[in-house]
Amino acid sequence: MTSFSRACLSTAWFAVAGLATTGCSSVVEPSISADAAVAEDPGFATCAVCEMVIQEQAAPRAQLVLRDGSHKHMCSIGDLRAWVQSPGPAGKPVAVFVEVQSVEAQTSATIDTPTRAFGQWLRAEETTFVVGIERPSVMGRPALAFADPKDAATVAERVGGYVASWDALAETSFHLDPPRSAIDGPPPSDPDRK
Repeated sequence: MTSFSRACLSTAWFAVAGLATTGCSSVVEPSISADAAVAEDPGFATCAVCEMVIQEQAAPRAQLVLRDGSHKHMCSIGDLRAWVQSPGPAGKPVAVFVEVQSVEAQTSATIDTPTRAFGQWLRAEETTFVVGIERPSVMGRPALAFADPKDAATVAERVGGYVASWDALAETSFHLDPPRSAIDGPPPSDPDRK
């Protein structure tokens, strides 16, 4: 090996070592805290997962706040779960918000009807979900979202689903419903329910 070749090899090694150490040591600190994060009106935003217009999809819809304070919007809880479970370079969100629904809005005639106006946004960890239901027009495994756990239980009974927490949804693969045993035991109509 000539001295010129050794010099080129040495320079290349130092360049690669320098890139590796600076690239691995930089940690992006959040510019917004979870407490300071707030939901925003999505307007005509598109879903960060499937690129559908959020406003044209049936509730509940979702949004999350990233470390830099920007928002990502989702047209369904299924798409939200998919994004949270594989966030990519943006990293883990500092806050997750879900559009909650009313018991009155959840009848068999209206369950899949898109609503142009957005409802109330609540932090996902403060929301109770109904899963184990069928909604053919929703991306991913369908879920309904409620501010009041009693409302969620009422709707679960009505539509044949069961109640789940955000933790149970976030920890279960996005293409599956969480197992009933990990959430609330037997379904609400089960006479052996405690």
